[in-house]
Amino acid sequence: MKPQQTLTWEFALQPFGDQQDFYQVAKSFGHPRFSFEPLVQEGQSQKFKISLAANQTIKQILIKHKQNSKLIEDDVTSQFHDNELIYNPTSVGEHEAILKFTDGTVDMGVFNVMSSINQLLRNRVDYLSSHSYAGSTGKVPYSFGPVSNQGESLGKMTFIIQECLLDNQVNDLAHKIAQVEESAVKYVRPKWFVAGDFKRPRKLYGDFYRVMDLEYIAHLFYLLSKVPAKYLKLHSPKDYLNWAAQVFDVRVNPDLHDNQRGKEEAQMLGIYFLYIEDLLQDVKKADLTKEYQEISNSWQATTSRVTANSDTLAAAMTEHFFDNAGFGPAAGALALTGNVAAAKKYGELLKANIGFSNDFRARALIVGGKRSPT
Repeated sequence: MKPQQTLTWEFALQPFGDQQDFYQVAKSFGHPRFSFEPLVQEGQSQKFKISLAANQTIKQILIKHKQNSKLIEDDVTSQFHDNELIYNPTSVGEHEAILKFTDGTVDMGVFNVMSSINQLLRNRVDYLSSHSYAGSTGKVPYSFGPVSNQGESLGKMTFIIQECLLDNQVNDLAHKIAQVEESAVKYVRPKWFVAGDFKRPRKLYGDFYRVMDLEYIAHLFYLLSKVPAKYLKLHSPKDYLNWAAQVFDVRVNPDLHDNQRGKEEAQMLGIYFLYIEDLLQDVKKADLTKEYQEISNSWQATTSRVTANSDTLAAAMTEHFFDNAGFGPAAGALALTGNVAAAKKYGELLKANIGFSNDFRARALIVGGKRSPT
């Protein structure tokens, strides 16, 4: 507004019955219905549907976006036919669609264009390889930063291996696998285990170690065992499977701990339920009989105990009271082992958790029995 300028603005309130009625009421006040996808992938067309109010006519349709730091304005009015418009984005990022009408009014909407998921994952692997890996001369040699004592920090490494196993279009795949293998052998093993002995977890937290860290380490070694031997430089796939079995045994077997905290934590569920059945199958095939038997027994004992206590939702209790770190794995593990009735009780907690990005909510899908848990 200009200095001393005065504008008059008014609005009206009117009830509506349902969503469809809402749109009809809005159109009665001169609002068009403008619908489109909030997000499309690069190379995918955006389809706009524009339902005009009475006596409303399109004058111009513009789409604004940035390309190489330059603001581009595309006039796509001529592409509007029969209340529809197909637009093919030429850049990624936010796009503003502007509708101008002959009566001087304007409407707008914003949508985003992103790279394909495949390319997004490749880009992240490239970034971690070039920016996160310290190598032999880094502040913490052979680590993937940022460095943390918590096993979850190894997710960067497992992500790289998983992406390399799933997508043969990853740039310089052999080099990226070599980085992770080098880190696993020269950084992870000596840091988390005294003298590299998998039966002796190092007390990285003063006077104790976190047993939960071991499930992430076992997962890393297990994924390395899945890598074709031609890409491995330091040990064989069978060696890494053996390592994974030893570490995982310590993770779930309370008898392998000489302290009460370790014994208790070993019996807690964790995200390891996502890969334990596959691990057990491969350990059995490799004739690692001792580890197979001990892990199987521990797994059965844990899920049997959680099932027996499901009425009190005991597995959902953590330091945060009813925590998704407890009821998420409980629902998944119980469903995986066929304890459906107990799993459904924890599944109700999953559905009640309204956190949109909560990764454990998907576990409730397993409980319904309509999807394979593996």
